[in-house]
Amino acid sequence: MAQINLLKQKTASSNLAEALTAWVVRILAVAVFALAGYYGWLFFQLKQANKEILQLQQDIASKQSSFGEIKEQSEVYTRQGQLKELSALIDGHFYWSNFLPVLANSTLKQASYSSLKATPDGEISLSASVPDLLYLDKYLRVFDQPEFYKYFYDFKIGSYHRISSSDGAESVNFDVKFKFDPNLIKYASPASATAGGNNN
Repeated sequence: MAQINLLKQKTASSNLAEALTAWVVRILAVAVFALAGYYGWLFFQLKQANKEILQLQQDIASKQSSFGEIKEQSEVYTRQGQLKELSALIDGHFYWSNFLPVLANSTLKQASYSSLKATPDGEISLSASVPDLLYLDKYLRVFDQPEFYKYFYDFKIGSYHRISSSDGAESVNFDVKFKFDPNLIKYASPASATAGGNNN
């Protein structure tokens, strides 16, 4: 007597569905492994970056501490401050000792000064004396020479009058105002402050 097979026979469509499901599962498994590998690589890179940052921070701290340990560092800063103050004092100081030789070298030997007033902004007024009016003209002509009018200019003669001394000698006294180059009273070596020689 023949036996009846009660088990359900698989059809072609069910075989295809199982095969498709198996491939989807494999693809998903590969994707999961790839994603896990990528995140593992990112974690490793982040760990390396943090390690490098920590090393750099330690190097910076070490260099800063070694810089702070320089011997006599405070003394160096003090000297730098003193030099800066000295430079400011030199720049702000007026060196009349540079001005007077230039004025003397531009003045006639026969002329003499009885009073002199000058301001740092380049104004000067003085009282002078020469033997006669001819020498007064010579006195003024000296400042027309290029080596002197670059320092002294804009002359204005005030009152002048003749004076007789007790021994009978006469002279002409006069007042004069003019301007001078303010750079003359700034710091300069004595050699550079001297202009020309005495005039006859």
